[in-house]
Amino acid sequence: MYLFLFLLLPFLCAIAVYLSMKLERTVKEYIVYVFSAILFLMLLFAYGRDFSFSFNAGGFGKILFRLDLISWFFSIIIVSFFILNIIYLFSYYKNKEKIVGDFFVPLFFLLLASLLGIVISKNLLMMFFFWEMMTWTSYILASYRGESARTPSLRYFIMSAFGAYAFLMALLIIFTRLGSLDMYVLAGKSSFLSPGYSILVFALFFIAFGVKSAIIPLHTWAPFAYTYAPDVFTPFFSGVLSKMGVYGFFVILYFIPIFKSVSVSSFFKIFGLSYPLYIIAFLGGLTALFASILAFLQDDAKKLLAFSSISHLGYIVVGLAVGTSLGVGGALFHALNHSIFKGMLFLAIAGVIYRTNTRKLSEMGGLLPNMPITFLTVLGGIIALAGIPPSGGFASKWMLYEALIEHHMVFLAALLFLATTASFLYVYRLIHSVFLGQRPVKFATIREVPIVMQVVMLIFLVFAYVFGVFPGLVLGVISNILVKFGFSPINHTMTQVASSIGHWNAFWAFNLLGWGFLVGLIFFFIGAPSRKISKLDTYAAGEIVGEDVPYNYSYYFYRPIEMVFIPYFKLSAHKIYETISRFLVKRSGNIRLWYSGNLQSYVLYFIVFMFLVLIFSKLTI
Repeated sequence: MYLFLFLLLPFLCAIAVYLSMKLERTVKEYIVYVFSAILFLMLLFAYGRDFSFSFNAGGFGKILFRLDLISWFFSIIIVSFFILNIIYLFSYYKNKEKIVGDFFVPLFFLLLASLLGIVISKNLLMMFFFWEMMTWTSYILASYRGESARTPSLRYFIMSAFGAYAFLMALLIIFTRLGSLDMYVLAGKSSFLSPGYSILVFALFFIAFGVKSAIIPLHTWAPFAYTYAPDVFTPFFSGVLSKMGVYGFFVILYFIPIFKSVSVSSFFKIFGLSYPLYIIAFLGGLTALFASILAFLQDDAKKLLAFSSISHLGYIVVGLAVGTSLGVGGALFHALNHSIFKGMLFLAIAGVIYRTNTRKLSEMGGLLPNMPITFLTVLGGIIALAGIPPSGGFASKWMLYEALIEHHMVFLAALLFLATTASFLYVYRLIHSVFLGQRPVKFATIREVPIVMQVVMLIFLVFAYVFGVFPGLVLGVISNILVKFGFSPINHTMTQVASSIGHWNAFWAFNLLGWGFLVGLIFFFIGAPSRKISKLDTYAAGEIVGEDVPYNYSYYFYRPIEMVFIPYFKLSAHKIYETISRFLVKRSGNIRLWYSGNLQSYVLYFIVFMFLVLIFSKLTI
């Protein structure tokens, strides 16, 4: 009953907010905050407890919902992020009744319900039901911006529909072969599927979950959908929805798992991994690298972060595919860290757009004095994103690197290392183009975002470093999850993580960096006297530089590097899909000629069809 109420609560809130449309804005906000607080408290109370409920679905057997530890882990990410995002949303649209006063918030709660339904469903059929609900609600929310978001959102929906069909086909194969879709029943079977069917089902699930995780070559929807979705929805879109793909991969690899009954001799192995898993790990590594390269080529701040998000999902998939406690634990830890720092960055950029009304990096600059809190958030976010200590991003990346090196998978480790190197390029472009350099005259009077938005960003910032300095806060939960799925526990303390080849002491690193920063600050203040000068006090070869003349580069920020990489991106998955779609549209037009509207033609088609059926039935007999 407890878990049933937990799942029912977002639906009730969606209805309550919808019915309160004509009431005062504050009433709607109170409804949202009360329901959200109850949901969060229920989730905290459920930690370490086993809540479940079920019902009978006839031929499909018992439908079970259960809040086990892995479900709780993803649920706390979903609910915590949702609450902070909804608080930010109300402040963002404080004087704009359109978003808050219509269906946006009720749809947001329906999306929340679908996400919780996915992670607590222990039946693949119900997981599919909530998966479809997630797709529809997120599609509507992503397209809420209007005409500019319609095509990117439709691309997302089409790719999601393709993944949904693959999901459904996988379920049909499992049900017809094994007679059940209950995860615990499937996990308890001594044999699962033959090697051929295992590969087929895995490939279908990879399409379904790979679309949501934006893994190459299923990533083409993400840069556009993240860019053109409403600014206050993109953080949730990137930070949380993508984790449903991660959860799906965890289910098929370690909950069911698909390959458990396949003998070792059925698959040849690469660095100790069966080749299907190595292919997934390899695709994850390529995703991490290529998305990082594409990120620093962008002039759109949201598209830059979109490619960055795709890149980090590649890291997570690599860790899941490695299959060791350090790799899977690092993947789950990085999933949490990615939600935090990517949500924080998208919210900060939403704040910049809120004040400047532009996403173009080449149109910004010098906003540090005007928006210091937003700058601090972006600075903290890019440090965590790039994996620099003492952030949580470093701790989880360290675990992933250690897992790969332990497995002697040097090539994949090199791919991730190159991806991290590329991330330094795009994070510098982001912070330099927005906050440093020359400020356009039109932005001279802009102010910091409202205080509520600042507080939300700072909460994200605090957790990005608390989990970095004290990784044991998260690794304790993750280690317990891994033990329940047959892994060895992660060797860790509150501030340290260890592998067979090394260890990381976050607390000492924090102290070392802190004291180093303090010493540097002291030398700065007691050193040579400094004076404040105008940004226009610069050498210009005798020319008079006015405030309206841009004197620092921002548009072709990495032009020399772009000239090296752009030729290699002429053939892209996006162009391949467009070619296929044009071919299908053309052929569909030819098929359309058969539908002439002539009844005699339709009778002839029917006679030919029945004749062919009879012929083939005779051949079969």
